Amino acid sequence: MVRVMREMADFIGADPWDLVFVPNATTGLNVAIQAAGLRPGDTMYMLNIGYGSVKKMAQAASASAAGKGAGTAAAVGEGEAPGGINVVYGEVKFPISTPQDIVDLVASSMPSDTRLAVFDSVTSNTALVLPVRQLIQLCKSRGVQVLIDGAHAVGQLHIDLRNGGCVRPLVVSHGSGSGFTSDFIWDGCRDYTPYLATSSALALWRALDPARVRRYCRGLLREAVALLTSRWGGRLLAPSLEMCGCMALVELPEGLAESDPATSTDAKYVQDLLHHVHSVECPVKCIQGRLYVRISVHIYNILDDYERLAEAVERIAASLAAGTVMEPQAGGLTVDETKAAQEAAAEDGRMQ
Repeated sequence: MVRVMREMADFIGADPWDLVFVPNATTGLNVAIQAAGLRPGDTMYMLNIGYGSVKKMAQAASASAAGKGAGTAAAVGEGEAPGGINVVYGEVKFPISTPQDIVDLVASSMPSDTRLAVFDSVTSNTALVLPVRQLIQLCKSRGVQVLIDGAHAVGQLHIDLRNGGCVRPLVVSHGSGSGFTSDFIWDGCRDYTPYLATSSALALWRALDPARVRRYCRGLLREAVALLTSRWGGRLLAPSLEMCGCMALVELPEGLAESDPATSTDAKYVQDLLHHVHSVECPVKCIQGRLYVRISVHIYNILDDYERLAEAVERIAASLAAGTVMEPQAGGLTVDETKAAQEAAAEDGRMQ
């Protein structure tokens, strides 16, 4: 474990003494929020484009501060429990022009009594690289604790976590009192296999060269966005690819949504058609009443993958216009859908 922690610390620019392994990002965020010491009347601030489960953590933190159990239904505002902490959201409205728009929004909408601010390095739903350094500087200038959700950052961005903060564990382990790492690590009956396997994953990254991987991915993302926007006539959600890592939201063509403005139900319908009928796995997002695909790029992707996505969306649009698209079946395909999927895959020359 010591070796793996040192390797991971080197990969993300951290001191190994400041690094702990937790089962997942959700656990880590819960630990950090609980360690913030929020009391009734304190304010927790985040953006409306933040990750959905973090908003639920804010609800739980508010309920806990009010002396109620986690999961208590909020009765005031979004995520607040009476007598708990206040939860305030900065409302990002698209389109935005530059990363400075985000900084200006936070500067103007974050209340003066904010005790904790939570931001994503890379947002999940909207695939935006946020100006984290400027946001941290802003919060520190106001004496606000900052929590960065970096779940999408590792691999997409160059990371340097030195001079970061510190949190306390959810559960005091047998190692408590022997240092920060020991506070977390020796809680008994944990399967350490995934953590130990991290060493092999990092060895692959070192062999590939992270900077080289990011260059390839960003280059392919640029080509994929150009392809899809030219084919569909839509736009990139981000003001430019400078606010994207290895993901981007590209607007879908008109006519795919049953309602106007579009809803998350429309997004799920199109995503299910892509998956069940065309054997294409790609998230479809509804952002402020418009539909987008969230494309991702990695070293195993090539431009043909996005050509196939473009063609599948165009087939769906044509079928909807003609009124011939069948409903995708949850948990499986109908006979006709299976046949359609096989024919589509045969046309593309490969089956996923």
